[in-house]
Amino acid sequence: MEAPPAYSDLGRHILDLFNLGCDPGLIRLDCKSKTRDAVELGYSSVFGLESRRFTGNVSVGRYLPVRDMNVTGRWATDGALGARVDFYRLVRGVDLTFDAAFYPTTGNKPASARASVTRPSLRVEAEANFEEVGTTATFSTVYRTGHWLMGAWTQLGGPSGVDAQWFGSAGYEVGHRRLMVTIEGGRFLKLLMSQPFGPLDWGAHSTLSATGTFNGFLGLAFSHVLSPGVKLTLCNSFNLNTLNSGGHAVGIGLEFES
Repeated sequence: MEAPPAYSDLGRHILDLFNLGCDPGLIRLDCKSKTRDAVELGYSSVFGLESRRFTGNVSVGRYLPVRDMNVTGRWATDGALGARVDFYRLVRGVDLTFDAAFYPTTGNKPASARASVTRPSLRVEAEANFEEVGTTATFSTVYRTGHWLMGAWTQLGGPSGVDAQWFGSAGYEVGHRRLMVTIEGGRFLKLLMSQPFGPLDWGAHSTLSATGTFNGFLGLAFSHVLSPGVKLTLCNSFNLNTLNSGGHAVGIGLEFES
């Protein structure tokens, strides 16, 4: 049985359609490439149509098969520098990640350490984040049984040292068909759905996704593979509470892969 995903990846396939495609007033560009020497290059930029402000970051990563580890360095246009080291399978089913950053403009130096334990039907993660305002500890677990996924996430600490948050999720997954329900702190309910359409006339690689919450947010996204390596995404998002004052956004995304 395939190991369950991390809690942060539950529903990511659906959420990315809206996070990357329904940003009103923004033009976003994301590029990734890998060389023959296992060096990964990444570039991401965002341009605000109203603010005329440009932000971007560059990352370079290298996988070292001898140590079974990955080292990544990154730089952003605001001068921020970062480094990340991933150790894979130090012990059977155990991964470790260390991340650190430096912001010259503020002098802030956040760092984090994460451990992940994976078994055929269970994944448990623990993470500690160290910042000037305080330290936070995050714990999550995801359990898979058949086509069902159940997960829980909690965070302790923060500026006051006693802040606590928790999330719970349950989902059903068959191939590319996904249904995910998330409860945030017992007050906020989110629903995610994804359904592929193969036998219809528009092709065998089309997916319709929807997300909605009880606080008035509704999103619809349609993605279609135009040709091998070329994917088109169209999305609409509605904030029913502010629909008459700019609560509607339309986005389009185009992905190239080679």
